[in-house]
Amino acid sequence: HSLQHSVRTTPLRTNLLKKRSPLKHSQHPALQTAYPSPTFKKFQRIFKPLSEPSTTARSKQDKNAAWALAINHTNADSITLAQVETWIQTTCTLKYSNQGTQISSIFQPSFTYAFQHAKLIAPTSPPDNTPPLENITKREFRLLNLCLILYAEMLDAFHAIHQSRTDNAITLPIK
Repeated sequence: HSLQHSVRTTPLRTNLLKKRSPLKHSQHPALQTAYPSPTFKKFQRIFKPLSEPSTTARSKQDKNAAWALAINHTNADSITLAQVETWIQTTCTLKYSNQGTQISSIFQPSFTYAFQHAKLIAPTSPPDNTPPLENITKREFRLLNLCLILYAEMLDAFHAIHQSRTDNAITLPIK
């Protein structure tokens, strides 16, 4: 017992731990910008309910309404990337008016990544074993919404880090 105690409290061990983290948590440059941003929180509020499994009739109705808006009330079985981008902009604008347009434009770079990732997670092949569709089907729609949130959050995190840096480079402290 006394040996373990002495190993835990040796000055060498204490100094090693201090050297691993030269900055206090509150001094770290990446944490000086609000993360997650209020803009991301609004974006998440729109799409998170659509990314969760449907457990109630209400959530199923909401997803069906979102799908109908995404396919622009045509009877299409799938939607293209252009339709997804239009749907996201429309959905953000319906929820937050003029600020919704700004929210969708901030996170627009993440839309393509989310679209491609959703296709990879749950690819839908036509019945005749031809290659998977280049569109998102209703089956992949929930995953699309989940990917939208994940990629938007990554973009938000990188933006917070970038804003806190003065030299526009991410470097590790070297001592």
